[in-house]
Amino acid sequence: MRSLIIITVLVVCIFFSAAVSIHAQEKNADKIMEQLNQELEKDKVFTPRELETIKNPVKNMLNKGARKR
Repeated sequence: MRSLIIITVLVVCIFFSAAVSIHAQEKNADKIMEQLNQELEKDKVFTPRELETIKNPVKNMLNKGARKR
């Protein structure tokens, strides 16, 4: 019985840590995307319409672990 409680607590802790990690990555991706948009607008590389088009795919890549260089 005691081992069942310990296993349950471990599973719950893993679940919560994974949820926090995903949430933290999303916030980080939003910040990176905002910075990237500002840089691209400043350099006039893309039009605002093109920036809106690429925004979601780039955020998805950042959320999956891609790094901005």
